Amino acid sequence: MTIHATPYGKILDAFWQELEGDANFSVLVKPANRIKYNLESDRNPVKGAIATADLPELAIVPQTSNGNLHFTSNASELSVDFQFILNTGDYRYSANVAPLQWLLVCKIAAWKSFLYALTWKGKGFVKAVDFTQGQVGESDPNRNRSIRGWTVLITCRIRCVFNTADMVYSET
Repeated sequence: MTIHATPYGKILDAFWQELEGDANFSVLVKPANRIKYNLESDRNPVKGAIATADLPELAIVPQTSNGNLHFTSNASELSVDFQFILNTGDYRYSANVAPLQWLLVCKIAAWKSFLYALTWKGKGFVKAVDFTQGQVGESDPNRNRSIRGWTVLITCRIRCVFNTADMVYSET
């Protein structure tokens, strides 16, 4: 795994590190079925042809962001949404959907502990982790890549606060 130094990259890397350290997750989603957009060595991690062994698959995708660059006289507040896209290839709710959906929600609830420990420019920057939306169904074919079966979309919002003077681009 590549460890990114930018704040949003650190968050994405931390998500995968925490998930892959969970024995339950490792049983439910095989390593080859984890679509990682944070790997510098793989410009297109999405598999072209899908076989039964390729499911369920999970991708973590950065979504919208917003913020207030003048939150206080010396701080900027930024929020970024990450969407967890779980394609099961299965219509049995209890087989894949329920266990993985519950695992992800439980992990999001526990993630404050390790996300709050992330630093940028020597300072902690994550201030809140919120579960903002969840959907189960046969979603937009662009999202589920036309894979038949249930798809779970879970969105969480990460609120970050930075010293405005430190907001000069660098990867350190």
